[in-house]
Amino acid sequence: MTRTALWIAALTMVPSLAAAQPGGIGAQLDGDVAPEVVLGAEDVGADEEYAEDGEGEEEYGEVEFCGGGGEESVVDLAYYEMQEGRLARAREMLVTALREGAVDEWQRGHALATLAEVQLRMRQYRMAILNYRKALRADPDNLPATVRVGLATALHLRGARASAHEVALEARDEVCDDRWSMVECFAANAVIVETSRDAAEIEAATRSLSELRAAHPDRATSFDEIEARLEGRRVRRAGADRS
Repeated sequence: MTRTALWIAALTMVPSLAAAQPGGIGAQLDGDVAPEVVLGAEDVGADEEYAEDGEGEEEYGEVEFCGGGGEESVVDLAYYEMQEGRLARAREMLVTALREGAVDEWQRGHALATLAEVQLRMRQYRMAILNYRKALRADPDNLPATVRVGLATALHLRGARASAHEVALEARDEVCDDRWSMVECFAANAVIVETSRDAAEIEAATRSLSELRAAHPDRATSFDEIEARLEGRRVRRAGADRS
């Protein structure tokens, strides 16, 4: 399976399959990657917290990890751990490698994006947002579109509606013209449906979701998992409103 295909598979995993355990090793290592920033119910000033490169962040060195000959790096190995559902192990590997400078500079963006995906699956949305943004700053031209879709999803699930909407629009424009990116396109439109305040935009995105389902019935499971992930946010928000 190609790396792009693996990124697509990663996007569709539901975080409830592997929720974070309080006090686990991941929780102990958060500060070594990106300090947590508290977001409110809406994202007032949230983007400013992430926009300044180096603001409250620890820089990692440039020590090489992989030798020649194309051997797998710690980022690859951690990615395989994530795909197998061993999230705490994947997270520990990536945090340690980044903290110790054991990631090649060319792979730093992928390391941060993979860490962010792990944190998204573990429902550590604040950390996922920070590390998705760091990944995009580190390697803006080479990361797959799923990184932006993941960022939009994390922002939405954290309650940063306006930012989630903006990133989802950017991701949609990037991926929906690519016939091989139907899962990313579906996810971007699903976030737009949840975050837009424009009736016409919501209607267009909803229509796109229906068209994608009709055109790609073989992707129904992936589409269902994306909607289930976003549905969780809707249920939690409704419960908070009632209380």
